Formats: sequence, C-alpha cells, structure tokens
Amino acid sequence: MTERSVAETGVLIALGANLGDPVRQVLGAVQELERRLGGQGWYASSLWRSRPLNCPPGSPDFVNAVIACAFPEVSEWASPHGMITMLQALERASGRLDGRQRNAPRPLDLDLLLYGDCLSDSPECLLPHPRALERRFVLEPAAEVAPDWIWPGTGQSIRALRDALRAQTDPTDIERMTWESFRMGP
Repeated sequence: MTERSVAETGVLIALGANLGDPVRQVLGAVQELERRLGGQGWYASSLWRSRPLNCPPGSPDFVNAVIACAFPEVSEWASPHGMITMLQALERASGRLDGRQRNAPRPLDLDLLLYGDCLSDSPECLLPHPRALERRFVLEPAAEVAPDWIWPGTGQSIRALRDALRAQTDPTDIERMTWESFRMGP
C-alpha cells in the first residue's frame, strides 16, 4: 500500500467508553456511524482495552476503537463542524452530559481525529485532534485502519507515529481485546 495524504482518503474518528457496558456502547456507536456515514470506504479497528489516562482515581478501563471512512455524502455532516455536531449528538444520546469534567468516566466519547487534511484551531473544532499523537489508545487502532495515512503537519504515517509512541510508553497500558476479554468486569 502506498502512503496517501488524508486529503485523498477521508475521515478518522476515535471511539471510547468506560461506563455502563463499554463494549456494547462502542460497538453500537460503530454501527450507528456506519449507518449514518455509509458503508463504502469504511474500516473499523479491533476493540482495545486501555488504562485510564489522566482520569480521576478509580476510573474503570476504557474500550477504544477507531473508524476510517470516506468523506460523508450527507450535506449536514460534509464539514468538520457538521461532523462534530453529529458526534456530540450521538454522545448525548448515549447518556453523556454536556459540561462534563475533562477525562471523567463516560458512557461514550467520540472524537473527530482527522477530516481530510483540514487544519483548524477554532475552539469548537480543533483539527487534527490536538492530543491524539500522545495516546496509544488512539494510534494503535488508527494504525489498523489507516496505517499509511499521513498525519497533517507531521509528514509521517500513522504507523510511524504509532511505532514512535510505542517506544515511549508502558506496553501494559493497552491491549487488543479478544473475544474472551470482552467481559469488562472482574
């Protein structure tokens, strides 16, 4: 596979949950996003379990995934702002409250990581996602679905960025989930 810029590819969305039934929440969100955004050019990563990062003490583990898809054809979502509005509506529908504490446990977290090669520093729409490159729970699943996409502003592929982050982090902070590990409790 040749390296391609994100502008040639589409949208990258991170999903996470650590309240309620996180596996069900993330899988349900993947299905809903596929329904809304269409199944063509659609890729969903494996599920990953990660330790809470910068979360309040006692926060449960997260379930994470990333989807890569073609640019949406639905006009209301065919912009970064429209996409963020739709993702926030899905979060609220899952029970996530507005005005939440940063990094607090949540039933669903949806982050727009990339929208083509769009660069934005508006408070409502930061693109690319400002902390994604510091998070293995984002880069591991992103490297499954879009390893050769070039991250805007870096000149590097997602795979290369993931590999560099792996070398700097604790390998036990994240694991790909297997069917046997889908039960989150003790």
